[in-house]
Amino acid sequence: GDAGKIREAVFKELEELAARRFGRHPAPTVRIQLESARARLRAFAEIQAQERQQGWEIVEVERELRENEDLKIGPLILLAKVDRIETHPEQGLRILDYKTSWSVADPDKAHLGPASRAFFEAARVEVGSRPKAWIDLQLPVYCHIATHWFPGQPVQAGYFSLPADPSASKIAAFELTEALQDSAMGCAVEIALRISRGVYWPPQQVRNSDPLEPILTGRMPADPLLDLPGERQILTGEAARVMGPQAHLDRAPANEQVGMVPLNSVVP
Repeated sequence: GDAGKIREAVFKELEELAARRFGRHPAPTVRIQLESARARLRAFAEIQAQERQQGWEIVEVERELRENEDLKIGPLILLAKVDRIETHPEQGLRILDYKTSWSVADPDKAHLGPASRAFFEAARVEVGSRPKAWIDLQLPVYCHIATHWFPGQPVQAGYFSLPADPSASKIAAFELTEALQDSAMGCAVEIALRISRGVYWPPQQVRNSDPLEPILTGRMPADPLLDLPGERQILTGEAARVMGPQAHLDRAPANEQVGMVPLNSVVP
């Protein structure tokens, strides 16, 4: 991979997208965000070139798992959109999910929390000799989907983290042993069963990690004990949340899929 060519390609895609959405003369706040995006994409280009040199090749981007594929978890059909699927001649498949958070995204911390977070028995898991709890199942579910799409191939998973500090950008692997994968899918099946029965208990408070939201939205954070009309849901079932932001279960076709910028589709 050539980092310069990759950088040129993704910068061009960003500029065209910005022009379509904001015009040729965007507001100062938009220009600041575009510069931040360029810094992240510059780091992306360097890492992408290194990964390509090591033998990783992108084979699928934003691939959707649709209802007609009839992949179920428990009694419910699984629908999802996977950011990026790669293949390596010796290491098999790798699923990567892009993360553009403020700090480096850690898949271990995102998926495994303290044992006290286990709201039912199937969420409990042993990692080494330490009791933990599944608090997110995104990457294990993606691995489950990948084995459906590419049977018989070994699958890895992780985050392609592009934080605010470009020098901290990296691919962070999530070490999923067979035992961990089995535990995660057991938890997912229990969640699906609870959803099918309409059980969303116990409620969990949404954690808002964006300190700028009151400034950007003009609203102060809502009282966590209230669910005010017209506001977003403050209390939500942990069982509904834990499946991850891009994978969800449904009994019917999804009416709408959230769009993503397919910057990886332009990578040489």
